[in-house]
This record gives sequence, C-alpha cells and structure tokens, in this order.
Amino acid sequence: MRRRAVVDSGPSERSVLFLVILSLPALSLALAYAINKPALYHLVLSDLANHGKLDKSHLNTALGLVGIFGLTISGLAQPIIGILSDHSKTRIGRRYPYMLVGAIGLFIALSTMVNAPNILVLLLGVLLMQTMLSMIQSPLNALLPDQVVSRQMGLAAGFKTVMELVGIVVAGALTVAFLGNHQMPNVAVMVISGLTIVSVVVTFFRAPESAPRIRPRQPITPARRFLRMYHKPKGFLASQRILVILNLRHLARQTSFLWWLAHRFSFFISFNILGSFAVTYLEDVIGLNQQEARETQGRIVILIGLAVMLVTIPAGMISDRIGRRRMLMVAGVIAAISTVSITLTTSLNVASFLLMFTGVGSAIFFSVGWALVTSIVPQRQTAFYLGITNIATSLGSSVGLSSGFIVDEVNRRTHTTHGYNVILVIAAGCFLISALAIQQIREKRLSPAQ
Repeated sequence: MRRRAVVDSGPSERSVLFLVILSLPALSLALAYAINKPALYHLVLSDLANHGKLDKSHLNTALGLVGIFGLTISGLAQPIIGILSDHSKTRIGRRYPYMLVGAIGLFIALSTMVNAPNILVLLLGVLLMQTMLSMIQSPLNALLPDQVVSRQMGLAAGFKTVMELVGIVVAGALTVAFLGNHQMPNVAVMVISGLTIVSVVVTFFRAPESAPRIRPRQPITPARRFLRMYHKPKGFLASQRILVILNLRHLARQTSFLWWLAHRFSFFISFNILGSFAVTYLEDVIGLNQQEARETQGRIVILIGLAVMLVTIPAGMISDRIGRRRMLMVAGVIAAISTVSITLTTSLNVASFLLMFTGVGSAIFFSVGWALVTSIVPQRQTAFYLGITNIATSLGSSVGLSSGFIVDEVNRRTHTTHGYNVILVIAAGCFLISALAIQQIREKRLSPAQ
C-alpha cells in the first residue's frame, strides 16, 4: 500500500502583534552584536593598549583578529546547534530550550569579556559570548518560518529587521551613555543581558511553539536501511554525525541556496568593513579622541537606525508582491554608490548622510534577503540550513575584519589615512557582487494559499 504524508493545517495568518512578539529576541541579539563591534571590543583593547599589553599602532589589526576569532566560534556553533534543535523533542519545543540557556549564560560571558585583564581572558569571554548568542540565534532563525506562513514571510522579515534596527539604535544609545566619557561597561552588560532574558521569556510565553506543519511517513530508502544495518546507534554523538553527513549531501544539491550563501558572504564583507572600523575612522580621519569617537559613532548609529526603520517594513511588503531578487538588486546598487562616495569627503556630516543610504541598502539586504532564504531552504531542516548561512556570514565578516590589517599597513607605508579609502572601495565592490549573486537564484512563486 502506498504511504502518504500526513499534512496538518499549519499556522494560520499571523497578526501584527504576534509577529512583533516573535521577533523580540532579534532586538537583543542585534543589540549585543552591535555594541560589541566595535564599541566594547574597542574599549577593552584600548584599555589593554593603555596598560602596555597591546601595541597601539596595531589597534585596527587587533580589532579585526578578535572579531574573526568570535566569528569562527559562531560559524562552528550555529550549524551544530541548528541540527540539535531540529532533532530535539522537549515539553517546551525544539527551539526555546536552547534560547533560554543562551539568554541566561550571556551575562557571564559579557562580564568575563569586559573585565578581561589580558588578551587570553578576553578571547575566553568572546568564545563564551559567541556560543551563548549562537544558542539564541540559530533556533530563533528557524522559529519564525516554523510559525509564519510563506505569504507573510516578507512582512515577518520586515518586523524582524525592525527589531534588529531597534537593537542597533539601543546599542548606539548605550554606547553614548556608558562607553563614551562615562565608561561604565558593566552597566551596559547588565542592560544587554536583562533585555535578552526578558525578550526570550516574553516570546516563550506569548508565542509557544506549534506542531510541525508536516509529519511525513517516509518509506525506508536503501541508504537509510544501510545506515541502520551497518551504523547501529552508538550513542548521541554517533547519531548526530550521521545526520550531519546526510544533511551535507543534500546541501550540495541546493543550487539556489549556494548562490544565496555567495550573496551573504559578499554582503558581510562590506557590512563588517563599514561597521568594525567606524571608531578608528572617526579618530584618524575626522580627528576625534577615543571617547568622542565612541560617542559620535553611537549617535550616527541611532540616526541611521531611525532612518532605516522607515523603509524596512514597506520593503518587505513590496518584496512579497514584486519579487525579492529585484529589491535586493536595487539595494546593492544603492549601497555601493553611497559607500564609494564616502571616499570623496572628510566631512562628518556628509559621510553620515551617505551612510544613511548605505544603511537603507543594508536593511533591505537583511529583511528581504532573509525572507528569500526562508523560501528556498527545505522546511524540515530549517535550523540546519539557517545555521549554515552563518558560516557564510562568519567567513564574509572575517574577510571584512581582516581589512583592519590593510588599513594599518597602507596608513603606515603612506603616512596618510588612505587605508580607509581602500577598504571603502572594497566594500562598494562587494555590495555589487552580492547583488549579482542574487540574480542566479530561482525564486519560488507563492500561490495565494501559501
């Protein structure tokens, strides 16, 4: 007799309030990431340099290397946590157990990092912090497509991005309040940790996990029968290794997803170039001191975040109607033109104005790009695939962060600040490459029922 998959009705169309609540943890995640790069990293490394434990002339290089280390941990952790989450069965669901542990552990990790007496303790704090953030982010990325129907994914991605922008704005405010002239990093840590715990707990109670949309009764294929015959269960780690092998074999056949990874990789090169060296740019090019640079960077983040909020949700809604590839192409061109234009000015006001357009392009990349990937990944392996996206994010971010070495070397050899212009041109080129990669993706057309 032919076996059929049992398909339940799945989640119905969600209200705006539900989408906001479901996206709340994204706010605290964005807050933690934004305040770390570059403000908290810069504060801790500057303090080590002031105490003779780091050469000040290599500050950009150190910022890049610490960031790369954290991204490496995140890139390894997120797919693993994604697989565990996909195959977990608990009374409170597949996603929330990991998110709750990550939220609680974040306070210890951040406290270790900001009070580090040397580089080794700093790296330990970064390792703990990235692991805890990954325990929140990987399940959260899968939680939204678990609970939102396809026809609302553009809108849901818009709300998620707005929450992230709110987190970035709050990060700017905390930078001004606690990391400028009033250096109180431990207070900032308490605020970040408190907001993270509250956001995860509220989402847990107000948006409990629903049953999976598809519960297939799959026939046993020859490959699965072979695995059962010759790879008897040998404990938890052995079973997870088999799952990884099967998932990776399936991944290699997902052409559109691989192009999306190329898009993500190129975009995050640009994003990290612009975000990670903003404070040192303000010091070296604009001429501000360390405290003024951190405060100014915080104010710029607030202004850009508020401006970008106005376009994020409309962009997500428009993408649901006209297609996401078109929106992402426009975003790439806008971001590239505005970024390369910054090399033509040393005015803080003009540079801030141009960065607003770059921010608009980046926001569209975040919201519409995320909606696009949720429509092309296999539904039953959502957390694993969205965890894999973090590998592209981490690799791209690492390449972007490594440009700190370019800045230091060009500035040292030319006795100018032209190193910043070099990396801005690189960032503009990568924005364009990211947009071109999107053109290779086969976007799924949504039917009215989806």
